[in-house]
Amino acid sequence: MKRFLINLPEDVAKFFFWLVFDRRIDIHPDETVSQYVNIQTKEPTFSFDEALYYDKVRESCFDVCEKHNVDIYEIAMRVLNLFYYCDKNKVSEHLTNPE
Repeated sequence: MKRFLINLPEDVAKFFFWLVFDRRIDIHPDETVSQYVNIQTKEPTFSFDEALYYDKVRESCFDVCEKHNVDIYEIAMRVLNLFYYCDKNKVSEHLTNPE
């Protein structure tokens, strides 16, 4: 299980980036992690224990964003837009399979 320490808005972005790019999850900050499913397979992504841990991380994301007066939804949307841009333009293929 990957561990996260959320202290800054950048940590929130890193957590969301990991969820979207590494775990292939279509995220929304208001959804609990147990609701997350794989973008391609639509299967639950995390075990019960993992979901409990990542839900605590998600709650920390809200706390940090509030503390720093940053919009958590804006961070999530930017990460998702980057993913969809990369997916549409096959950028991720070039990142994982350089010629």
